[in-house]
Amino acid sequence: MAYHLKRSESVPEGIRRIAREEIESAADQLSKEHRDRDEAIHEARKSIKKVRAVLRLVHPELGDTYYQETSYLCDVGRKLSLFRDAGAVIEILDSLEQKYRNRLIASTIESIRRGLLARKEQSEKEADIQKALAEIATSLRVAARRVKAWPLQTDVSRHRVRIRKDVRQGQKALIRAQKCPRPENYHEWRKRVKDHWYHARLLEDSGMTSCRRTKEPR
Repeated sequence: MAYHLKRSESVPEGIRRIAREEIESAADQLSKEHRDRDEAIHEARKSIKKVRAVLRLVHPELGDTYYQETSYLCDVGRKLSLFRDAGAVIEILDSLEQKYRNRLIASTIESIRRGLLARKEQSEKEADIQKALAEIATSLRVAARRVKAWPLQTDVSRHRVRIRKDVRQGQKALIRAQKCPRPENYHEWRKRVKDHWYHARLLEDSGMTSCRRTKEPR
């Protein structure tokens, strides 16, 4: 599975292939019971973000399809976040313990961790997480089949225009965050940076850009 357009395929073919592969990958992650569940959810969410970046790139061509698919993927992302966030909080606590182990009381940290873990397990039980993930995986496979009908045409110039527009939006988001350093402003800037990074990855082997692979922004 390659998250970039290939020289041997047209732009519509490549966009459809990438979107379909990433959606199917997310479904596969959520269907694997033997894997670490938190890691599987994390990987599924990453794939969904990649597809949303693809949609953003070809937004001008998709019309109503863009809004329908974006709305659907946002809804899936929110559902997965409910499960992922509880695990992420525990991961953050573990990293803080590792970094400040000489300044923290081990018994206190362990007590907090037990409480967080118990809350996570209780919420997963109440939501019947295995069933919920299976239902999401099924709906994702349906979404993957819809990709074939996306109304795309070969028009490289449109994608270049969209990338330039997204870069400008990212620059504006950075200025906004610097002037008013609120969490929501930094979050918006981070989303625009992520979009641009994904777009650069899409185009890096297509001859449409001279960008080089860089590390994924956090």
